[in-house]
Amino acid sequence: MRNHMQELSAIAADVRMRYGHPDLYRIRPHLGFIFIEEERQERIALSGRDRRHARVELRSSALSRVSDRFYERLVETRLYDNACYIVSNGDPKSAPSQPHQSMELGSFIERLAEDVLVLAARHERNGITFDAYFKLLSKKDDISHLRAQGEEAAFEEMLSSKLTEDALFELKQGFCTVNDPTKFDDRNFDKILKIASAMANTGTGAEGVILIGVADDAQDAAAIRRFSSVNSIEVGGFYITGTRHEIDRLGRSIDEHFRWLVSKIRSAKLTPRFAEEVASSLTPFTYKGYLLWRIDIRAMNAPVTYDGKFYVRSGPGVREVSGDAIVDLVRKFDTPEA
Repeated sequence: MRNHMQELSAIAADVRMRYGHPDLYRIRPHLGFIFIEEERQERIALSGRDRRHARVELRSSALSRVSDRFYERLVETRLYDNACYIVSNGDPKSAPSQPHQSMELGSFIERLAEDVLVLAARHERNGITFDAYFKLLSKKDDISHLRAQGEEAAFEEMLSSKLTEDALFELKQGFCTVNDPTKFDDRNFDKILKIASAMANTGTGAEGVILIGVADDAQDAAAIRRFSSVNSIEVGGFYITGTRHEIDRLGRSIDEHFRWLVSKIRSAKLTPRFAEEVASSLTPFTYKGYLLWRIDIRAMNAPVTYDGKFYVRSGPGVREVSGDAIVDLVRKFDTPEA
């Protein structure tokens, strides 16, 4: 039972991490489970002269209380959207029991149907009719394909727009050194986090984007091809190289690398609350088979630091703010309410 509980929690946590960003939450999969627990008695032989038998109830009242409460908490804390919990005594002539009204099969089906209808209505508002929506689903295995199509179009538009000239936009070719994809580039990663803090210090309401797996000139793309045999594709004047070759050479799966990066960001030299925001925004995605990563930056309600220092964007780079300039930086976050 403990293994079962850990598995359910881990699945939910993984989905929350992947779809935790507000822009992704609206297309997060409906997460639910149906759990059927069998409550029965068995005879076991006892050693001894009498060879007596005893009945042992496999589902104890203590275990029942633990599992009942655990399933309730999964839904109460929104780790799962939906749950169905059924207890059977193993007798085909006896109807199974449903200990909690909120987790009955009927309620489970109703909530699932509601989510499907809400999703369909959302697509209809965007110009996709209810019937067309389900025809699309019938042609595709799941919604992830539709999401991938939308992400590819948005990604191409982003690289082709004037946003790329903005101080709140940054491209990095990868996590490892170009000439040695087996070596994680700590200095470059620290620079990424420093840039993130500088973007957040632009002022109240500032939003930035950092993309990893995109080279900003042909020279870098050529170097990656030379050392990693990766052929890039050009989009909007930039070169998509991806990061899968790095992860493979590091000997990690995508999930392992994702969790490792999240842990690394959380323990970085950033303002703790900002570090948590950056870690939660890290999102892997694919574009035409290339694995890329996106970090969305949102300004906090006050300036943030990297390694105890304040930084701001200065053209394509960053510069440290000190002395009286820190006062000016703080004023960028002043609001009428304050």
